[in-house]
Amino acid sequence: MDQLVHQVDPDGDTLLILRNPNAPFLSATTGVWPNALPRYRSQKMKDLEYALSNFLLDEEPSVPSEREVHFRLSSKHLKLVSEYFQRMMAHNWMETNPQDGYAYSITAEDWDETALLIVMYVIHGQTERVPKAISIEMLAKIAVLVDYYNCHEAIDSLAKSWMRGLQKSCPHKYKDYGEELLMMLFASCIFPEADTFETLTGIAIWQSRGRIHTLGLPFPDNVVGE
Repeated sequence: MDQLVHQVDPDGDTLLILRNPNAPFLSATTGVWPNALPRYRSQKMKDLEYALSNFLLDEEPSVPSEREVHFRLSSKHLKLVSEYFQRMMAHNWMETNPQDGYAYSITAEDWDETALLIVMYVIHGQTERVPKAISIEMLAKIAVLVDYYNCHEAIDSLAKSWMRGLQKSCPHKYKDYGEELLMMLFASCIFPEADTFETLTGIAIWQSRGRIHTLGLPFPDNVVGE
């Protein structure tokens, strides 16, 4: 089996095994709105909805990979910033099974390898290894990990710096309803930015004609509605 080891902490006591890395990220949880009124929409809005509908309809089933990626980590750093790892290691959950040379062995599936590596670098205080700028999709992938592992405080300031950089470099991408706006909206939920959240929510409400498309992202219920 193809295997790679990221030595985030060469003396670490924790092995994180990532199975099926880099699985398809965004998914079609909802289709296009059925109550379309094309005569009353501008050509720009028609084009945006056409692009979104193509994304939602073109999704193909993925074949799981047998590849694994291993991360050597420090339980001390993980427990310091993540309630998820605190609980797991304190109660000896089934997910933590020791392997040779490790006190803890944890499995994960489908995460983006680069996003997970960035998060682990930050958790371990290795910010010099973290990129100063990232794509909006990478930001959304990192936000999903931060939400899942409950390590918001460790990533918050860096994530907001990435968000500001993205909005400054490509402001036009976040002025119309679409994938980029939805990913930035999700990031602003995980890394609270009141101005960004209010602006993007306003655009989504104004330009959408139904519940927003989550794209498979774990939006809070108060954003997407029950």
